[in-house]
Amino acid sequence: MKHKILFVNSFKGGAGKTTLSLMHCISNLFDGNAFDNVIYMDLDILGTATSYLFEDGKLPMDKCFNLTGETVKVELTADNATKDLYVAYLDPGFKNGDFSGEEGYLHHKALNEELLKHGVLRFIKENMSTTIPTLIVLDCAPGFSELEQELLRICYEHSETWDAEIEENYVMTLDGAHIRKSLNCLKSSRVSYVIGPKDRTIHLVLLDLQNYGRWVRKVERRDISEEWQEMNDQITEELKGLKVSVYWCRYSEEIALKNTYLREEKVENQVDCYRMTQANYWQLS
Repeated sequence: MKHKILFVNSFKGGAGKTTLSLMHCISNLFDGNAFDNVIYMDLDILGTATSYLFEDGKLPMDKCFNLTGETVKVELTADNATKDLYVAYLDPGFKNGDFSGEEGYLHHKALNEELLKHGVLRFIKENMSTTIPTLIVLDCAPGFSELEQELLRICYEHSETWDAEIEENYVMTLDGAHIRKSLNCLKSSRVSYVIGPKDRTIHLVLLDLQNYGRWVRKVERRDISEEWQEMNDQITEELKGLKVSVYWCRYSEEIALKNTYLREEKVENQVDCYRMTQANYWQLS
């Protein structure tokens, strides 16, 4: 298909959604050749982090998506090549905004979400109607709100008309309770999302924040490939009826070291850390 819309979510905050979303964008910019237009959209109305991830001044608040309905171009450089990433971001205070412009009025979170949904749909439809192969990566709020469920449903319904592949990515840490919660939420989503299971393409991404494999090999000195396989088999068995693929992603050690408080390196300064390779992102067989 010409276009692709990729939803990235998790059922827990801080699992690495935004990191994975940017990995998809940057890898497609520098290592892929399927899309000429790559767009990152931050839909986390609960408290966007995008504005803090890029260099100061690159994403000014007067050009945020909830005000303009448009993206901002950010230039990224790797391998002596410069590529354009188009970023749609929200004002961090968007969820608490009111429409009166005065103090003393109630905030309208639900109305804000409804306006955002229409703005995002308008933007998606416009980009899906172009002749330029386009990738849109939607970085959703944790838990998949009604806003994102509705967007997902509409995108699946229009996928053939738009000539677009729709893909869902759910990020899970290797914490057992987080995986259990994610699997239960996905099982229930077969009913709540009102989308036929056979029509969905789901990638479960096990984000190895602690580099689990390294620690197991170091402490117990054993091959953990069978353990990965067993985990994959159990997950796919529990989600029988859904078209699911399980991936393992290693959180970049460079990102972890550079993003500590008071250092806080920006995306532009570590582009290579966000590129998917055979060593840091692979499908469990």
